Amino acid sequence: MEKTILLYEPHNERVAHLVFLLNLADIRCTQARSVEETLNWLTAARLQIVSFDLMMIGSLVETDAERQLLETLSSSERPLVYLQAGDEPVPPAIREKAMVCRSDDLLHCLTACLEHHTSPTTMENSDDNRRAAAR
Repeated sequence: MEKTILLYEPHNERVAHLVFLLNLADIRCTQARSVEETLNWLTAARLQIVSFDLMMIGSLVETDAERQLLETLSSSERPLVYLQAGDEPVPPAIREKAMVCRSDDLLHCLTACLEHHTSPTTMENSDDNRRAAAR
């Protein structure tokens, strides 16, 4: 069964690569390039107009609007994933609310989250990801 995620990625240059990777894993993606667009999609999901299995944040600029988005997402039942690029630090607000997937193991981490609706946890390496998928 094909899964659908809502991807918030404010950096347009990263969207095509992420969508390509998600398509490889048979994951359909709805892209939101702004906080306002993301909130509109989340409202549509709440009204059952559309459906998403997971929400993924590709990156954050850490604006006030993004902090509001994180507050909105904290009350959602939908799993939340944050894509950690390289060794960039993970914002503290993300650590509390989302599963953190590293860019070098994104597809495996997303699959584990979608299959198991993992609670917010930091998955820092592929060994952790494999253990989560084995549960």
